[in-house]
Amino acid sequence: RSNDPSAQLALAREAEARLTTALAGARAASAPASDLAETEGLLTSARLTQADAHMARKEYAEAARLQLQEELRLPKLSDPVRRAMEYEFQIGRTAMLLGDSLYYLDQREESLAAYRRATERFAEGLARTPMNRRMVHGAAIGHWNLSSVYDEFGRYPEALAESDLALPLMERLVSLDPGNMEARRDQSIVMGGRALVLWHLRRYDEAIAITQRNLDERHARIARTPDDAEASRDAAVPMRNLAGMYWDKGDVAGACRVTREGIAAWEHVESRWGLTTADRRDELEVMRAQLAERGCR
Repeated sequence: RSNDPSAQLALAREAEARLTTALAGARAASAPASDLAETEGLLTSARLTQADAHMARKEYAEAARLQLQEELRLPKLSDPVRRAMEYEFQIGRTAMLLGDSLYYLDQREESLAAYRRATERFAEGLARTPMNRRMVHGAAIGHWNLSSVYDEFGRYPEALAESDLALPLMERLVSLDPGNMEARRDQSIVMGGRALVLWHLRRYDEAIAITQRNLDERHARIARTPDDAEASRDAAVPMRNLAGMYWDKGDVAGACRVTREGIAAWEHVESRWGLTTADRRDELEVMRAQLAERGCR
């Protein structure tokens, strides 16, 4: 697979053409629903890959057009074909990706509507196959997306309600596949999002507790893989927010302590692996400035 969006787009368009031809032949030959379902799923993937390439090129309107077109196409498949495929997953992920495109187009309400459709589809799939990992993951990320957008709007009770749904799903996913590091990382992201909502609701102790739990798990990962740059960076990322939670709570000593720890964490990453310009500007330098602004000694 190419990392070049233009090459990815060309390959996906070629795949779409071939799959469309194959589907026409299969229908003419009265192929069984299971065969048609497999090819239909591949066709959806080819079209969503095209949308992904447009997203990478920041062509969000074209990405949204392709995603909406596919979301409208899938329900028109015959009942036997839909039953033979992971229909709820296919249409759920399509709506989810459409929500992302609409978000980047600053169409926030439309984005929320797409995320809601996605979570509804995944919920329908989970009702039939509760242990389906792709469905569990999709539902969790859908609720996390909703929570994040509600939080951005300042609709904190709604954001917390969506977080209440996302976190147990991520915990279920990790329990189904404990060795899946991507699932654990997504769980950590969902926990971080919940902490932000609690912070905005001024429930500081709860926000601090969930952030500390998240950090403990990230440090456990470092203990297992001390030479993993990503693990060390992941442990540094929550520190600025954690310091802010202590500060807003009125615990100046706690804020100063965490700020120093955060600076040390980022300096460790810098000395071992180097920092991106964004991490230096948005994290390390900000925390150094906050250490002075807060009168920490």
